[in-house]
Amino acid sequence: MTLLKKFQHSWQTDGLLMTGRRCYQYLKVHFFIRKSSENTRKADQLRSPWGFHRPFNTQTLTPHALKMAQTYRGGPHPPTVFLHGVTPRSGTGYVSHLIGLHPDIHKHPQDIWEVPFLKHSDDLIAFRDHFFDTYPYNRGKIGDDDFFVLFGSAFIGYMYALTNPQQRLLLTEPGVEFLQYFYRFFPHEQLLLLMRDGRDVVESHIKTWSNGSFADYCSYWAQSARLMLQFYEASKNTPYQCWMGKYEEAFFQPEDFVKRICTYLGLEPSKYPYERIADIPVIGSSTFQEVQKGNWVSKPRHENFKPIGRWQQWSEVQKDIFKKIAGQTLIEAAYCHNLDW
Repeated sequence: MTLLKKFQHSWQTDGLLMTGRRCYQYLKVHFFIRKSSENTRKADQLRSPWGFHRPFNTQTLTPHALKMAQTYRGGPHPPTVFLHGVTPRSGTGYVSHLIGLHPDIHKHPQDIWEVPFLKHSDDLIAFRDHFFDTYPYNRGKIGDDDFFVLFGSAFIGYMYALTNPQQRLLLTEPGVEFLQYFYRFFPHEQLLLLMRDGRDVVESHIKTWSNGSFADYCSYWAQSARLMLQFYEASKNTPYQCWMGKYEEAFFQPEDFVKRICTYLGLEPSKYPYERIADIPVIGSSTFQEVQKGNWVSKPRHENFKPIGRWQQWSEVQKDIFKKIAGQTLIEAAYCHNLDW
């Protein structure tokens, strides 16, 4: 709708005769809104799910918003534990069960297996921009980023209402889209990042969703892994330092993996039932036909279950494609020293 049509529509719906001054004020405000919207659209073009910008700057959150966030999330509750895998097929199912064995952890309340909260950050960003564009005089009175922490804390409060108050809440998401916004949504929570060898991730994607493109899966892992690595490095020596581990470590040395997580989260390692690790089922493995049907059934873990290294059956063409798209990122993630594989 053009500005003139908006003006005519408002005139008709108001049912009032506009004075010259009122017309001027109307046009002035909506011209400002239009210019503001144009600036917003330009900003949107630069915004990306894998972008990396001011990830730990919570100074844009007003003290009032931070105080209210504590109330909304439930002040006495300990920090929620968020587990974000680098992409789907990165082992978040297994690792969440591994962490969830600790008696002080409540994983997946109400069987909420995945929490794609950050993935839709762009929708909240658009809502915030439209809110201020519709009535620009609210800018400066409400903090630009206050919407993030208020939505995030309300969600945490909602989830904690489903949880034993004596336990820590564990929420899982296999993906890192918009990870740069995590601490603006959840400044009072803790973040675990799970990396996995991109070659095995791509192989698992192909077996699970065979209609996808091999090259696209390589690109997806590379973008996600780069964001995760950048985010983790930037978090060091800040009040928001997160934790990062590898699926391969959880699979081959689960006890050491658990102890490292307990140290970061402030959990007592001696309370963990290490003897139950071997009983953790296999959930959603791409080797099971049920996954392709969307039926993520638990299966007993057998000795011949080997989810690591399946990419080694790739053709030379597939290896070359991965190396060109994601090879450097694989090196940066410390899965190899060079591309002579």
